[in-house]
Amino acid sequence: MFIICSIFLMLAAPAKAEILTGTIRVIDADTFDIGAPTNIRLLGIDAAENDQTCHDAAGTILRCGALATDATRRLYGGRRAHCAVQAYDRYGRALAACSVSGKDVNGDLVRRGFARTYRDDRTYLDEQSEAVRVARGLWAFEMIDPADWRAGKRRARATD
Repeated sequence: MFIICSIFLMLAAPAKAEILTGTIRVIDADTFDIGAPTNIRLLGIDAAENDQTCHDAAGTILRCGALATDATRRLYGGRRAHCAVQAYDRYGRALAACSVSGKDVNGDLVRRGFARTYRDDRTYLDEQSEAVRVARGLWAFEMIDPADWRAGKRRARATD
C-alpha cells in the first residue's frame, strides 16, 4: 500500500521546472537569447513587435516596439538571467519566468509599461493595472494590442 501511495504522490507532485541560465541578449521586449539551445519567450507577458508603431495624443507616430525593445536592452541586456521553463511554444521557444539578481523580469517589464499581460494570463494583472493607471511606458500612447497587431499582419499577408 505504501508503494502505491508513493507512486500517486509522485505523479501528483508538479514537475520541477527546467532552469536555464545565461547572459541576456534581448531579441525584443519579451524574447531573450541567453545562450540556451532555444530562445526564451517571457511567460505571461506580450510586448509590441519591433516594427509596431503607436501614436501620442498629438497624432505623432512612434516606433513603440523599438522603444520597448531598447528599454528592455538597457535594463537587462548583458545581465545574467535565471529562467524557469514551464513549457515550449509552437515555435520551439522556452516559455519561462526569468529573474535577474532576484528580480522578476517578466513582472518588471509589465510594471514599467514595456509589456502587457499575455491574453488571458492573470499573473501580472496588478503590475499592468499600475502601469495603465499612471500611463507608464507604452501605456502613455495609443497602441493596438500586440496580439491584435500580429493577427492584422497575418490577415494582410493572406490577402496579398
